Amino acid sequence: MGSLQTAKILGGIGALLMLIGGLVTATVGVLSLIGFIMVFIAVKMIADETKEKAIFDNFLYSFI
Repeated sequence: MGSLQTAKILGGIGALLMLIGGLVTATVGVLSLIGFIMVFIAVKMIADETKEKAIFDNFLYSFI
């Protein structure tokens, strides 16, 4: 269960970084990219922990 808590925190921080990156024009690329990678990792962790491959696949399809 600790892995889900870590994924929740990682995803939350990543979402905040994407939001901040979208608001501050000088750092749009860097913060948004780092935030998206953190959210991507969090979704992968959740999919692995719950053993539901469809969670990660659907997130990847929506990105592509």
